[in-house]
Amino acid sequence: MTKKIAFFECMPRNIELFSQHLQEHELKFFAENLDEKHLPEILDCEIISVANYSPVTKEIIQKLTNTKLITCRSTGFNNIDAKACQERGILVSNTPGYGDDTVAEFTFTLMLMLLRHAYQACCRAKSNDFSWDGLRGNCLKGKTLGIIGTGKIGLKVIRIAKGFGMNILAYNRTPIPAQAAELGFTYVSLETVLGESQIISLHIPSTVDTYHFINEENIKLVRPGTFLINTSRGEVLDTKALLWALDEGIIKAAALDVLEEERMLQESRHPFQPGTSTEQLERFALNQYLLQREDVLITPHIGFNTEEAFQNMLNINLSNILSFINGRPENLV
Repeated sequence: MTKKIAFFECMPRNIELFSQHLQEHELKFFAENLDEKHLPEILDCEIISVANYSPVTKEIIQKLTNTKLITCRSTGFNNIDAKACQERGILVSNTPGYGDDTVAEFTFTLMLMLLRHAYQACCRAKSNDFSWDGLRGNCLKGKTLGIIGTGKIGLKVIRIAKGFGMNILAYNRTPIPAQAAELGFTYVSLETVLGESQIISLHIPSTVDTYHFINEENIKLVRPGTFLINTSRGEVLDTKALLWALDEGIIKAAALDVLEEERMLQESRHPFQPGTSTEQLERFALNQYLLQREDVLITPHIGFNTEEAFQNMLNINLSNILSFINGRPENLV
């Protein structure tokens, strides 16, 4: 039976793959994020595919009377009101694991750039300044790395860290001793990770429970002079707390691939447009301040962005759609 399927945040490569493998279905493609203005065009769609910047709100979900599946082309799905979907009987699937290796590797890209002042060195050389002043860095070998979150990405980071000769402390809400025994690391309390690590790397999802997981209270426990890496989600780290810790010398330097309210930066949204909340304005201002600091290295959420991961993502999302059509939905959240 022919299904009507809408795709948002779609690039030409997405369109080519989905068109090839879903030829017998009626497909609608949109380059932009899902918005209420699109509703007249998609009300008859049984399946909707989005990436992680389309806000699938309760208001939108309530009007999707024919939709049976919303599938997200990312591991994180906090842009979708899953509770509202459940109430309406709409299934939600995500795309797990497509960029695990990619994000783990990028964590070390940031870590090495931060500890070896690689960005500053490149900028200096480009300006024909080959002096070494201020560029003496630190080795990874022998350092204690604190991993917060030992999901698939966190464990891959641990595997790579072992290759650098690092010592590993890890915190997870549910420790799995077999993992620690296999990879040779130690599960400890969050307080111990914060207090004894020389480098801390965050690998936890953005949920209600992890919002500002690193905050104004527990960041005070961090060992002075610690380096902080975040390649997970911006919302797990309280920006105000980070700035305070940087000013106090508790965090020596930070490398961030994600920021709170980063969508305003990525979409180049004017921060003073109607509907922007006071909280959003504050986050925008704090991000602008972070961008100007020499002790903060920021990249535009590209940890996942490799050819291999992108192809994996498309394949998994296509599989989610086909499995639903065949009556065996996969990767439901």
